[in-house]
Amino acid sequence: MKHHTTDAHTLAAAYALGALEDGERKDFDAHLQACEACRQEAAEFEATAARLAAAVSQPPPAPAKAQVMAAIDAVRQLPPRVPAPTPAAPALGSILRRRAVPLALAASVAAAALGGIAVWQTQNGQDLKQQARQAQQQLDTISTVLA
Repeated sequence: MKHHTTDAHTLAAAYALGALEDGERKDFDAHLQACEACRQEAAEFEATAARLAAAVSQPPPAPAKAQVMAAIDAVRQLPPRVPAPTPAAPALGSILRRRAVPLALAASVAAAALGGIAVWQTQNGQDLKQQARQAQQQLDTISTVLA
């Protein structure tokens, strides 16, 4: 409740019911030190509130305690509410482990392809050397005939 200092005399009821904010309560406490009329009015409001509360209150039924105590055993206690943990950033090791299989597979395929190319080049080179030797033999044969 926001009130001006000129309204201090109208805050006695709210003060008695505990309905003032902290700042207002402190201001009204200071006002009560100087104002006898407000002290008396606040005391009367507190007494009236207490009488009204007593008039409407009722004692619990006699078997209520026994019923509550008997029902306690049938009620399961709930676990405490704990906020869900936030997922931490994955560690470098776990990232490498997850990527290790695909990387190893890719490396194996690349190595096999390079090995296949190397074998093909070797065989191709040997075939070319064989053809060169045959061509040289044919040239030698032709040279001897012409000589």
